[in-house]
Amino acid sequence: MINNIRTPFINIKNTLDKYQYNYYSIFMKKIILVLMLLSVPVSAQKLIYPDIPRDRISDLTFLSDSVGYLINYGGSLYRTNDGGTSWKLQKHFQNYYLTMLRFLDEKTGFIASENYNYTIPRRFYYTTDAGLSWNSNELFFGDAIDFLPVSQQKILKADRDGNIAMIDNFYGNWKTVYSMPTFIDSSDEYSYERPKGNIKQLIKLEDKRILAAGNYLDYFDAGKVTDSLSFILQSKKEGEKWDTLWQGLNKLINCIAFADSNTGWIAGDNIIYKTTNGGKDWKPQSPDAKIYYVGRKLYAIDSLTAFMLPDAGNLYFFTVNGGKNWILKNIETNYDNEFYFIDRKKAFVFGSELYSTEDGGENWKDVRKSISDNIMKIDFVSPKKGFAAGFGNIYRTIDGGYSWDTLFTSSSNSMISDFEMVDSLNGFVISGGEIYETNNGWSDWKEVSFKPSSFFSGGIHFLDSKIGIIFNAVEESIPGSHNYDLKFIYITDDGGKNWIKKKIDINDVWFPYNIKFIDKDNIICAAQDGIWKSSDRGDTWIMKYDLHFNVGSGFDFYKGKYGFIPSYSTNYYYTTDGGESYTEKTKKSLVTAYDSKFIGTYVSGAERVIEIGSHGAGLIHYLNYNYEDSYQINTFTGLDLYSISVFVDGNRPHVWMAGSGFNIIYREYELIVKAEKELELPSEYRLFQNYPNPFNPSTTIEYKIPREGNVKLEVYNSLGELVNVLVNSNQSTGNYKIVWNGKDSFGSPVSSGIYFYRITSGSFSQVNKMILMK
Repeated sequence: MINNIRTPFINIKNTLDKYQYNYYSIFMKKIILVLMLLSVPVSAQKLIYPDIPRDRISDLTFLSDSVGYLINYGGSLYRTNDGGTSWKLQKHFQNYYLTMLRFLDEKTGFIASENYNYTIPRRFYYTTDAGLSWNSNELFFGDAIDFLPVSQQKILKADRDGNIAMIDNFYGNWKTVYSMPTFIDSSDEYSYERPKGNIKQLIKLEDKRILAAGNYLDYFDAGKVTDSLSFILQSKKEGEKWDTLWQGLNKLINCIAFADSNTGWIAGDNIIYKTTNGGKDWKPQSPDAKIYYVGRKLYAIDSLTAFMLPDAGNLYFFTVNGGKNWILKNIETNYDNEFYFIDRKKAFVFGSELYSTEDGGENWKDVRKSISDNIMKIDFVSPKKGFAAGFGNIYRTIDGGYSWDTLFTSSSNSMISDFEMVDSLNGFVISGGEIYETNNGWSDWKEVSFKPSSFFSGGIHFLDSKIGIIFNAVEESIPGSHNYDLKFIYITDDGGKNWIKKKIDINDVWFPYNIKFIDKDNIICAAQDGIWKSSDRGDTWIMKYDLHFNVGSGFDFYKGKYGFIPSYSTNYYYTTDGGESYTEKTKKSLVTAYDSKFIGTYVSGAERVIEIGSHGAGLIHYLNYNYEDSYQINTFTGLDLYSISVFVDGNRPHVWMAGSGFNIIYREYELIVKAEKELELPSEYRLFQNYPNPFNPSTTIEYKIPREGNVKLEVYNSLGELVNVLVNSNQSTGNYKIVWNGKDSFGSPVSSGIYFYRITSGSFSQVNKMILMK
């Protein structure tokens, strides 16, 4: 196994590639490599809006004038081949936020990451082909302030204890090569030993020296007096040994940058210093520089040109005469952004935003060019036409979610509480305490015809085109008392033309999170204290399951019988009897859930449910109510996801997931089918030849399972690369069939050619060949 090889990590793949096999062996070897090196589960989802998600961009770098990379906290790596005009997703690592990107040379690069879930180990990624492919391993980088690849076999990191550590093989432990001096801190009632400060930055110069810039901030904060608060260390032996290159400044420095081996700058507490002899001596820049800010980042383009990013908002300083004069510039961006300079003219601002300039900062343009609102609810009425609610706007798409225009803006910028499309033309929106309706697909809108006495601040849900409910309508309990009651609902049976007002007259019902009809008579309420049910259209209510402060609002029911209740903890709950009783299950991974939706019946006969929530987390559950199986799905974001929309076109489910940053993830799911079981159950495994074959655009694959167990059915291309996963779930004994639509895991049509489909269950495995001919 690869995991047992203790060799320098860059050489692992090269060692494997030395061996030559015949065509079949190469095919099987590549399958094994794919399975062993794949760092995240294969996903059929894809981010369709925006082109670059709104997750914070944590780092950006260019290998040439045209080729560059950026990483973000959503776990995605993007590549540009045109100098940053457009960016394409290169790799995604679900559950990890990527923090630092460093390239050793034009071929070898490294990414450090952390994760949202403490149960998932941190990973470290590397490439040896200029970022076209990435491998991973588990290395601890959670304490890293900065890291520096020294060679293909050595990496340095500056940790939060002020130390410098080194690792020189992929599976070894970090070893400390520099220890920060410590002191006894007795500033409070307890005395304890702590490091004086931190190493702020590691850099490698053209003459191969490595410098580490640091300060004694903790020592200073503890009230200690010293003549030297800052220092620069030097290593001439690839980080193995360190000496003090310079110290003596009684101010704190935060950053360092060199244009060549001799010329460099440091910046910190209202200062910029320059060296022309490799860091041995430093001189303050001219007093007319007027640096009134604390420097946090420096960028040196050449011996004359440098940029300094302060900690004060949307400002930066630059010099084009070696630092004799520093010019202050302003840019309309957020204060927490970073800069990356390619040359004097071309630069990027990245962080919560992504801007670029071609004229040295005189003009900036937004690279994303996308809506920056948050989607609180998304609703599709066809595979192409959908609607989304932001803070104060309703948006519409007519191309499946790839582009959006604004249809409705609330008055006085009031927040939209909820909206619901009854069909492609008729819909309602609750905003600013009022209800508006449209009858022509949001081209025009007006206040509802009925005049309720309530102030609306809650939600709306329709069972079908006729039956709907509005909940959390607010009224004063006693006129003039300013005490408000949320326990009013309005019910319609004619598509919203007329509404009947009712009160949930139970003192024990706390604030309702969500209320839905599950059929024409029964209503489910998810409230603060648990799950309630009314079987007489809201006249009386009965507590069905006590979930004190743990019930999620985004529950869903299917066929009026099957129900899924998410939670804000590690459990979920389902019912098979219309909400009369519930079964509790533990999630395989933590999702603080905000919404869930039934997709339809899977090939195994199980009901499929998608659950989404905080940090871009998503789970798909397969429930046949005798067993359950679930796995995480890629969402290509680390931002919260709030809403799911499912539209079934024929027997093909289309699913959209949306949330913060207007991020929208789409998946066209497998056909809704049922397992066909013969009276005589199969006694052996068998994978049949697909039909038709050759095929265009889809083909059917049948197989037999003699005993219950996990079944995986995968499609590979002729190079042994994984194309799609058609089945990956527990299945009971029976005969099954599934249709492959000729698309890859991202929903894109594959090209003509030879493909292989492989079934694996227990110790059984079989591979068949099929041909796609367009």
